[in-house]
Amino acid sequence: MCIPFRFLQLHEIEEALFVFALPGSWIFLLFFARSIRTDDL
Repeated sequence: MCIPFRFLQLHEIEEALFVFALPGSWIFLLFFARSIRTDDL
C-alpha cells in the first residue's frame, strides 16, 4: 500500500501510513494468535 507513495516521492504520506498500519496490524495479529492458542488447549 505504501509502494505507490514511495514511487511518487510522497514520503510524509508513506510515513503516516506506517504510523497507523504497523500498530494496527500488530494488534490484529495478536487477536488471532490469542484465539489459536485458546483453541489448542
